Order: sequence, then C-alpha cells, then structure tokens
Amino acid sequence: MAMNEDEKVFLRYLMFTVPHATVLAGGALLGVLLVLKVRPEMAAGGIFSLVYGTVLAILAAVVRDHFSKSSLYKIFLSIALFLVGGGVFNFAEHALMFYIIKFQLFSGDCYGH
Repeated sequence: MAMNEDEKVFLRYLMFTVPHATVLAGGALLGVLLVLKVRPEMAAGGIFSLVYGTVLAILAAVVRDHFSKSSLYKIFLSIALFLVGGGVFNFAEHALMFYIIKFQLFSGDCYGH
C-alpha cells in the first residue's frame, strides 16, 4: 500500500510529537500521581489515560484542517478518543467503588443489618 504525500507528512508529524507528549507530559503526570500515592490502577488506568488521550486529541485537533481526510488521521483520532473514553470509564468506575465502600463503612449497613 503506497502512502500519499499527506500521509507521509502526517506520519512524520506523529513521529516527532507523540514521543515527546508520551515522555514529557505523560511520564511526568504518572510520576507525580504515584508520588502523591494515588493507587497505581487509578493513576495508570483512569487519570493517566484520560489526560494522555486528551493530549493526543489536542495534537489531532491542531492538524485537523490539513489531514482530516487521511485514513491515518482517522485512526490516530479514534485511538485518542478511545483513551479518553477508557480513562473516563475507569475513573468513574473507581470513583463509584469509592463511594459504595464509603457508604457501606459509615452507614452501619456493612453487615446487612
């Protein structure tokens, strides 16, 4: 499958921007969350995925006018939105479990009485 010139330019754009977003923004965020003693599954699964997906979506939005018809762009955007959705779902799931546990511990109903 031969790539046209726009897809080659977009691929080069990804090669030079995504690793920087991964190492600098993502790694720093994950490190700060772990230093703050956020549970690892919450830090990596929820918050990190949400923020990293948002960073990728911002990168996609920057070049949308030029590459929106490219299939490579659509794949990249779908991955970014998948990460955002997964982060929201994971974050909501952990928040819901926290409130369920909190309600059971402080309501006196933890033994079914």
